[in-house]
Amino acid sequence: MRRGILVSLGLALGLAAALAPGRLKAADGVAGLSYAGYIGAARVLEFHLHLDFDPARGGRYRVSIEAATLGTLAKLLPLQLSADADGRTTSSGVTPVRYHSLASLLQRRQVVTIAYSPNGRVTVRSDPPSAESEQAAKSRLGDKTLDPVSALLALIVGSDDGCGGAVPVFDGFRRYDLRLLAAGEDVLERSQDTAFEGMAEACLIEVDLGQDAAASASPVAKLVPTTGRVWFAPVLAGFPAVPVRLTGDSGLGPLRLDLVAVEPAGAPAP
Repeated sequence: MRRGILVSLGLALGLAAALAPGRLKAADGVAGLSYAGYIGAARVLEFHLHLDFDPARGGRYRVSIEAATLGTLAKLLPLQLSADADGRTTSSGVTPVRYHSLASLLQRRQVVTIAYSPNGRVTVRSDPPSAESEQAAKSRLGDKTLDPVSALLALIVGSDDGCGGAVPVFDGFRRYDLRLLAAGEDVLERSQDTAFEGMAEACLIEVDLGQDAAASASPVAKLVPTTGRVWFAPVLAGFPAVPVRLTGDSGLGPLRLDLVAVEPAGAPAP
């Protein structure tokens, strides 16, 4: 169960007020993005992403996320997740230094910390300890991978070069691959309280879980599509394009994650 929580929500990362027409300006590479997740017309998920990223500061980054279920789904599946990652971006890609996550589901809590050495080897700590994370550490599953939060940043940083390629991800329990394939451009229209409308680059997204039956059978996995489509668009001056919409078929029905608010630096979180 605990492994399923972290695997499934790691996928949601990598896979959530109105934004005036035109782009906001991100001061010093800091911005906050808020997403709302819908199954049909029901709002079931909130997702907040905070980016502190500026190539002018040596490529250092700090990215954090918070996610929680809402409404009736929260009564059935009371889920909360927070995670953050630090590292550097270079011309060769994203290099994490540290990752920390806290997930809670049905009064169960799981903390995971991953430390990265310069040669790409990782050290994993899990609280409470788990056989899965210990086996993953012994098997070196996390070596030369990205944590789920850094993987999300890698998608954003790489969005200017278009979709394509794969990102190896490790969440402290298992490794999986996040693949993107270019799917042209679409004009997105506002729906409900979305914050973006206009031209966006579409990418097909696929999450390869391998043979992990425990992850795919977990309750959280019902929320997370393993295939879908994500759209990127520039909404912040001086920033790469960011995800503005994600769609896919979940075990509970069609899922849509929309950008609903953008906060420039210094603004309070929604």
